[in-house]
Amino acid sequence: MVYLLAEIQAKPGKEQIVKQALLQLLEPTRQEEGCQQYELFADETVTGLFLMQEIWTTEQALEGHNNTAHLRHFGEYCKQQDALAHVTLRRLGFVG
Repeated sequence: MVYLLAEIQAKPGKEQIVKQALLQLLEPTRQEEGCQQYELFADETVTGLFLMQEIWTTEQALEGHNNTAHLRHFGEYCKQQDALAHVTLRRLGFVG
């Protein structure tokens, strides 16, 4: 299994743009082969900070996700809107 936590920070004033774009990723991603979990959270203390908790069955499944049209569209759209301050992907090791 591959465990990830994606941290997506919207630029000030662009929070709703990023939120809506992230929501558009949920269903198509959850239908992908190898996707075990794809859950979106909003930080309750940091405005515009979103966290995507992901679990993939294999590295190949994650690589496939990274090459999907819907994920590419998300990146292109957010770039056009100048909406993202940063995106950080954290690989997690399962402990217990």
